[in-house]
Amino acid sequence: MMLKFLNQGGTQPKLAVKYCKAVLEPEHGGRDAVVVLRGSPKEFVRIAEALPFRERYKSAVIAWAPGDVPTSGQLDELLKDFQEVSFAGLSPDRFCWCVFLHQKGSRTDVHVLVATVDLETGKHFNPAPPGWMKSYDPLRDMHNYRHGWSSPADPRLARAVQPGSRPRWVAAKLREALAVEPNTKQVLQDFVLDLVLRKKVRTRADIVAVLAQHGEITRTGKNSLSIKPENFSKSIRLRGTMFQRDFDALTFQPPKPKPKADRTDAEREADKSPAAEAAAKIRLDAAIQRRAEVNRQRYQPKKRRVKTADGPLTPPIQPSPDHQVMNLSADPADRVRVPSLADLVPVLKHIGDSASSQPDDLATKQLPVPALSTSENRKPQTSPTSAPYPTQQKAQDGQTTGTDLQGIVTGFIGRLRAELEAISAAFARRVRARLADLAAQMERFGNQLARKRAAHAARDQLARAQDPEAGTKPAVERPGSRAP
Repeated sequence: MMLKFLNQGGTQPKLAVKYCKAVLEPEHGGRDAVVVLRGSPKEFVRIAEALPFRERYKSAVIAWAPGDVPTSGQLDELLKDFQEVSFAGLSPDRFCWCVFLHQKGSRTDVHVLVATVDLETGKHFNPAPPGWMKSYDPLRDMHNYRHGWSSPADPRLARAVQPGSRPRWVAAKLREALAVEPNTKQVLQDFVLDLVLRKKVRTRADIVAVLAQHGEITRTGKNSLSIKPENFSKSIRLRGTMFQRDFDALTFQPPKPKPKADRTDAEREADKSPAAEAAAKIRLDAAIQRRAEVNRQRYQPKKRRVKTADGPLTPPIQPSPDHQVMNLSADPADRVRVPSLADLVPVLKHIGDSASSQPDDLATKQLPVPALSTSENRKPQTSPTSAPYPTQQKAQDGQTTGTDLQGIVTGFIGRLRAELEAISAAFARRVRARLADLAAQMERFGNQLARKRAAHAARDQLARAQDPEAGTKPAVERPGSRAP
C-alpha cells in the first residue's frame, strides 16, 4: 500500500468530486464501483468553493498492489489513523473532508479530498505541509507490516531507474503503443545501465567519472545525480538505485518486468512483521504528538467575551473603592462617600458659571450641595440622581458644610488639571519626537540629493574633458528634467 498527496489541482473542488464519483470508461482506466466512505461531496464542494485561499483543497491517494484487497474493517482502521494524523490535536468536526473508494478487478484505491480550512477559526489548514512524508510514512509502514501488504519501501521493489514525470502527449502515445523519440534523460539512463550491465563501472564514483565527460556534474545527492550536458541551460536529475551513494554493481539487480499475477495470501503472510509494525507505531505516535502541538498552537480559538445583562459583549467592569471614597483628613468622621461622579456634574457646572462671572468671589460663594452621607450617619439612597440640587440647598444630615464640599471639588479639579497636564506633556513629547524624525529624514534626503548632484556634475565634467566639442553643442534636455 502506498500513500501520497498530489501536487496538482487544489483550485476546482467541483471537478475533483466529479472525477472521484465518475465510473470511467475502459479507455480511461475504468472503474467497477465507486463508494463514498466518509463525508458529503455536496458539503465539501459548498465549503471548498467558498474559500478565499489559492489552494482550496488537498487530495491524497491510497493505493494497493493487485491482489491486496483490504476489507471494510481494515479500511475503517486505516482511515481512522489517517484522520488522527491529519487533524492531530484537533476535533475532526472542525474540518470538511470526503473519501471515495474505487475498485477495478483486483485493484483497490482510495481518494481523499480535504478542504483547507479550519471551520472554527476560519484559518487556512494544510493537512500535508512541507515534509508531510515524515508523518504519513510511519502510518503506511505500520499498516503494511500489520497486514502484509506490498510496500513501496521494500528494497526488492526499488527501481533501477526512475523515469520521472512525462508530458501528457508522451504518456498518451505510450498507451497507444506508438513510437516516442527518447529524451536526453532517458538516453543518459540507458547509457549508464548499459555500462553497469557490461561491468564497465562498479561504484557511483565510476558513474560520476564517466558522466563528467559528457557534461558538468552540478549536484551529487544521497539518492540522485544532477548533470548539465553541453549546450543545456538546465541540469537533468537522474534518480534510481544506480545513482545512490552506496551503489555497488556486484549486488545490483537489473530491472525486472512488472509482475502481472496478483499477490497471494502466502506472500502477504510472509511480509508481515510484528517487530517492524511496533517500530512504525512508535514513530507514528511521535509524529502525531509533534503535529498536535503545532496544530493546538496555530489553531487556538479566540477567547470569547462574556455577555453582560446590558447587552454588549464586554467584560464587566468592577469599580475600585478608591473612586468612591475621598479622604479629606485622617479623622474617619471627616470621610465623605460620593455615590457616583454624576452627583458632581451640577456642582461643576455651577462652579464654571460662577468662575466666568465672578472669579474673585468663588471662595465665598455658596455652592450647591448634593445629597451626601458621613461615616457616622450613612443613609441608603435609591438613586444618585433622583434628588434635585437647588442653589442654596444644605446637607441633609446638617454636618457637611459648603466649605467641605468646596474642598472636595477643589481637590477633584486639581487632580483633573494634573491629569490633563500629564496628557498634554506626553502628547508634546510625541510631537517633538515625530518632528525630530522628520527633520532627520529631510536631512538624509538633502544629503542624498547633494551627492547625486555632485555625481552628475562630475560625470558631465568628465564627458566635456573627453569631448571638447561637446561644450559647443546645444544641451539636450533629459527626460524628466525641469526647464530653468
